[in-house]
Amino acid sequence: MFSDSQNFTVSGGTFTTITKNYAAAHPDFRTLPLGEIDLQQKLSLKGGTLLTLWRPENRSIRQLYSARIRGQKSKVTVAMYQGNGAEKTWSHDVAKYMALRHPNILQIYGTASMGEIHATVFHEDLTPLRDFLPLYRPSHWVNAYLFSVIVSQSLTAARDYFHEAFEHVLYEEECTFFMRRPTGRLCLDLTPGDAGKWMHTFQPSAMCPPRELDLLDTQNIERTALEFLTFDQYHEVVYRKLSRFLCIPAPSLDKVKLGSVLDCSAGRAFEDMYELAWLPKAEIRLDGPPWTIFHAAPGTLMENGWTRFPVSDASNTQISLWLLAADTQSWLSQANFVFHQLQEPSIDAEDCILLDAVHIELVITEPAAEVPEGYLFLCPLGDFRNDTESPVSLDWPQCPAYWSLNPSGSDRLSEKAATDVGFSTIQSSSICAWGKYWDANVYAHLYQFHQAKGFDPQSRDLARHLEHELYQLSEDRLTRREFISPDNLFES
Repeated sequence: MFSDSQNFTVSGGTFTTITKNYAAAHPDFRTLPLGEIDLQQKLSLKGGTLLTLWRPENRSIRQLYSARIRGQKSKVTVAMYQGNGAEKTWSHDVAKYMALRHPNILQIYGTASMGEIHATVFHEDLTPLRDFLPLYRPSHWVNAYLFSVIVSQSLTAARDYFHEAFEHVLYEEECTFFMRRPTGRLCLDLTPGDAGKWMHTFQPSAMCPPRELDLLDTQNIERTALEFLTFDQYHEVVYRKLSRFLCIPAPSLDKVKLGSVLDCSAGRAFEDMYELAWLPKAEIRLDGPPWTIFHAAPGTLMENGWTRFPVSDASNTQISLWLLAADTQSWLSQANFVFHQLQEPSIDAEDCILLDAVHIELVITEPAAEVPEGYLFLCPLGDFRNDTESPVSLDWPQCPAYWSLNPSGSDRLSEKAATDVGFSTIQSSSICAWGKYWDANVYAHLYQFHQAKGFDPQSRDLARHLEHELYQLSEDRLTRREFISPDNLFES
């Protein structure tokens, strides 16, 4: 996020690159002798030292430790920097944290430096969130409450503060997540970590987080969660945090039916699956992420919905697009109804895959000759809908991408004309359907939650109450497994 930045604005002031002397001796923060810092334990996630940040551009390493400062009782967290270029990285990070002060973002306490070894000391002994969660793994309701209340509010507060200070949207992929035990709040390290790969944005909760994490250990947590979590809060946790993912290479785009639920008990190849249920009015989320190029600036979104990239970013590369299904969270309000209607004991919950996204990659080949100034235009997300059949159907647009010499895109070049003037060819690379699935324990807790709220989980009353699109049982499923009479499918 801040890599190699020279100037950035914080609350109306402009900060420039900070030197070693400023980082090591700022009057508002302690300058510590390195020998007074006792490194006691390397902070790492289960299965590896994933809190080590290797910077190949300057061959430096940043590693987090739990530590003590001589003469102090409480522990602290220390970031150690070593290697060629470590001083520059350290000074840059110190400047970043000096410009921020928020309870949900790591707060700098002091610095230390000796030779080629540099350190930043942060308040409190922090616990990586991903190591903290297994402490409560036996309790489904503690995890649900923690994510919906503590993580939700803390992440939202940090993002709001950061946006106000920097006028920059803070994405999960830019952070590593910790828990501050004394306050029970999420705390962000503004350095990328693997946590960003699994942390998702939550909607703000209406409840206040507890002051102490010990409250999560009370016998009343199940009652508290069942009583105070709303349907939206609980379904969000189940959908985002308790699901697992499956990537399924698809033979063609028209074979993917977003929002459908597939049975993969016969195998996890796309051709081995068959449909259990589907949403008649499933739609593509038109507010989903646009076309992206890895390590390139975002494209320009045109007024007509097309995305434009300059030729300098769009040659010899891969371009990615996610098509996301809208409203697939409605599956959670009626999954137990569908399972009850199917009435087949042999169905394993983990074999039921909810298709909620498609990932498409285009390959832009290396140009054969000198490339002229020009632009690549990529079609709007809605062009992938096949409206001749139903909104849920997908198909390749007649023109997913084209080259143009004009920044407005008005002079659309044919494939032959584009290659004649030196532009790269555009090729389809891969299509992967992405699905979510849950184990039987999660569905059992959904059943319990809906029942505690006064709804029959084996009916569609809750789905109607929440005004969700209603799932229909697939004809394919009914014809292949004659275990239920079509006359009583939708009595509830």
